[in-house]
Amino acid sequence: MLLILVGESGVGKSTFANAIDCPENLYLSSGPIIEMLKERGAEITHDSIHALAKEMYKENPYWQIPDILAKLERKGFLILDGPRQILEVRRLIKLYPDTLVIRIAADSVVRYNRLKGRDQISLKDFQRIQEDETKETALKEVFEEMVDITIENNSSFDKLQEIARKFNLLFKGGQK
Repeated sequence: MLLILVGESGVGKSTFANAIDCPENLYLSSGPIIEMLKERGAEITHDSIHALAKEMYKENPYWQIPDILAKLERKGFLILDGPRQILEVRRLIKLYPDTLVIRIAADSVVRYNRLKGRDQISLKDFQRIQEDETKETALKEVFEEMVDITIENNSSFDKLQEIARKFNLLFKGGQK
């Protein structure tokens, strides 16, 4: 099974993925981008990740799919944290129909407060991040066309983690 977690920055996708507690089955969509930035000696920020992702997806909208599918084949199930491109998500679902797309959602004010605390961003930075996610990714279309389950995360992360632990039971049981 492929579990795809989608949502805007600050909704709790990584918190959910980590609470499932299957790190060996986790693929961070930003992981390869962060590694490339490190190799270049570049600073790791939203802007640097976004710029390189934009470049990579413009060059090839499916560039991560071979790695994702290879890891999925080795592991039997995979949690994909945070894809942002609709073409990539569509292709993954087509190539691997045993896929569940979960949207983690939160209000803008909640997201801003989380990102402000986590990344020390300003309101202006948050507005730019929102604009990037609205204009340069197809998250809205992913949400409208492909989501199987939506989990609202406007309170503490405790409830989200409790839900994620239930997924852990499903996955751990399916690994035998």
